[in-house]
Amino acid sequence: MAPWIKESVDTRNVATAKPAAVAFVRENARYLREYRDDADAYVLGLQQTLEAEVRSKFQTKKRVADAERGVRCQVQFDETVVDYLWLDERSMEVQAVALSTSPEQVAARNKIDKKLKKKQQKQQQQLTAETIA
Repeated sequence: MAPWIKESVDTRNVATAKPAAVAFVRENARYLREYRDDADAYVLGLQQTLEAEVRSKFQTKKRVADAERGVRCQVQFDETVVDYLWLDERSMEVQAVALSTSPEQVAARNKIDKKLKKKQQKQQQQLTAETIA
């Protein structure tokens, strides 16, 4: 193994998430594009993305200082905006996840909701017809 690789092995970040952030993803997984209906894969993908984030020591120290003042970092991931704090030089915590508010994404969510509602109505009609028969 090359020396520069050996030196970087222990530089991977540790990313965790608040339970409320994970719960939000589970409740809204139907709106994700890449991870639709797979909240566990989303959480794992987000964790791996944050763990691989590369910043200079100066930038990281600045982000840790910002976190001490409650200033969060934001990153877009799939159809969401993720707020996270740097806890120290190698660890961060996802504080919150929100759905993107872009007009395109709002329209896409409305379309998904409409399809789900139509599917539920059809299922209810079938149950009613079976009950009557």
